[in-house]
Amino acid sequence: MIDTTLAALSIERRTAALALFTNSRLDGITIRHLPAEPSKALHSLAGFLNSAMDLRHIQFIAVAQPLPASSLRTQMLHRTAIDAIRAAGIPLLEVPDEQLFASYAHPPLQRREQLRRIA
Repeated sequence: MIDTTLAALSIERRTAALALFTNSRLDGITIRHLPAEPSKALHSLAGFLNSAMDLRHIQFIAVAQPLPASSLRTQMLHRTAIDAIRAAGIPLLEVPDEQLFASYAHPPLQRREQLRRIA
């Protein structure tokens, strides 16, 4: 059987979290705290993702979409991540919170805190 490595990426204002799955088994979670200076944060995020993609043979990445009201910094970090993933040639899917919440429980979850407790 061939193992498939998937990754789930979530980006916040000061952190980026990458969860790695082999088939349906969680293999690990890596969190990168990003510098306060915007240009350093963008470079740190790109380096974090490039390192993860080099070390693991990731076949697919799901990226949590930023909320429409998210800060300009979060949106810039999100765009940098998308660009790095596309440059590596890895297929990706941007997932809105509503779809993520609906996939974990019935009735659907309402907040990220509920999702964190389940995870």
